[in-house]
Amino acid sequence: QASVVDDNFISSVEFFVNNTSVGLAATNGIDVFSSSWTPKAFGNYDFKIVATDSEGEVTTNTVSFTVLKKKSNILCGKIPEWEAKVYSIVGSEVSHNGQVYKNKRYTASHEDPEGSDAWEHIRSCGDKTPYCGNAPWKVDEIYNNGEKVFYKDKIYVANCLTQGIQPDISGDWNFYLNCSRKLISSSPKEFEFKVLVKDFYTIEIYTVNEVLGKIELYNLSGDFVRTIMDKRPLKGNEIISQNISDLKNGIYLYKIFLNDVILTKKIEISK
Repeated sequence: QASVVDDNFISSVEFFVNNTSVGLAATNGIDVFSSSWTPKAFGNYDFKIVATDSEGEVTTNTVSFTVLKKKSNILCGKIPEWEAKVYSIVGSEVSHNGQVYKNKRYTASHEDPEGSDAWEHIRSCGDKTPYCGNAPWKVDEIYNNGEKVFYKDKIYVANCLTQGIQPDISGDWNFYLNCSRKLISSSPKEFEFKVLVKDFYTIEIYTVNEVLGKIELYNLSGDFVRTIMDKRPLKGNEIISQNISDLKNGIYLYKIFLNDVILTKKIEISK
């Protein structure tokens, strides 16, 4: 929006961004002109106003500004914020823009969690029951290109800067994957598990709908130890047991894969 004052009649006012016209401005009142423009990428921009009066005199004014990536103000408790440094220990958890990630391998300082496949997305900060690792869509939230949200049992990814546009009816969003709330609910009536650690490792799973499941065991360094259960369909109550008497005492991680959902938990083996 710009206020343009001249001794003569203002014949036209045109706005430019990086020397590209965004159209002739419309008047919102006496000497006040406006136009709309949505940035497609982060970075620096030059905004120029060109005003022409009835005698052909032209006046220009240019200002510069920067479009920055949104920073989340969500705190992740004791999980440290990601820094541009080397992470040499596999399985290190960090928070970044309101999300929790874990590195799958040695990561260099330039490999940020959002832009590198070296990091595995775990969950959203503050979400005890994340929707396939993503927060629900909010009408008043501003979303950047590439951000994912949960909406009506589906995950959508934004393909531009967007706000207030429902993911299921807008070209601002692309469908990413199905994410059933029944599958990921923490309600004991829909999904529950427990671990009993003696000589046998026992996991009890209950699911309402049929899902494709698999269970794997890892050490704290993220190295694969063994498969607890091969991939197979699961429905209703399932009890999976395996002899662990050959494993050393210590803390391990087990992952339960249920369709597109991955649940990671710790167990301590003490014999």
